[in-house]
Amino acid sequence: MVVMEEKELRKLYHKSVKDRNFYRVVSNEYLPKIRKKGLTPKENPYQDFKDEFRKFFLIIENLSRKGHAIHIKWAFETPPGTRVTRICRKDLRKNYIDLNPDKKHNSYYLKMKGGSMISNVKDLAKQLLKNKSLLTKNNLIQIEKVLKFCDQKSKYKMSIISISRESKYLEKAHFQHFGGKYWSSPFGRYENFKKVILREGLRKYKPYLDGKKLFYIRVLRSVPAKEVHIIR
Repeated sequence: MVVMEEKELRKLYHKSVKDRNFYRVVSNEYLPKIRKKGLTPKENPYQDFKDEFRKFFLIIENLSRKGHAIHIKWAFETPPGTRVTRICRKDLRKNYIDLNPDKKHNSYYLKMKGGSMISNVKDLAKQLLKNKSLLTKNNLIQIEKVLKFCDQKSKYKMSIISISRESKYLEKAHFQHFGGKYWSSPFGRYENFKKVILREGLRKYKPYLDGKKLFYIRVLRSVPAKEVHIIR
């Protein structure tokens, strides 16, 4: 194992962390709360509507089992409805907030009025309504109920928020690298960066810190409002 010198570590910290940010696209509906409370991963914005979403997902899953699959369009693929419902079900259970490391990813999410969950559900509902002959009266009622909720959520514009990579509130976050179990976060104060890099080794983090591989930071603890900046 190569032991890095203090000077080299500080140079790497300045390059990868200092004066750099993480980003997230959020609905303007939530900006007043973010300004007041910051980011609160334990609070799910769909808490009071979870059961209605699950009833809606069952329609898609039951139709698929009968051989009537639907698909929606994403940026680079056209996933089946059942895959989308699995992702949405996971979103309903989540108690974390993901932040992306590169502002160039924001343009894609800015198009998703209300957020990715709302956007996906609306697309699923529209596909279902193209096949009304396969739907029962109760199915149609449930779809319309969900669409009404989503339309209300998607009337808001989207904004970009940022959090400094130097924030101490990122030190207990998860480094998600699309390759299995999460890693420790090297972000936050220099002391944390040094500790993580020396313990885990630079080799596995370097392609991500250099921007050659995609990663994101999963925040599980609250981040106070003073740490969150609204940039658009």
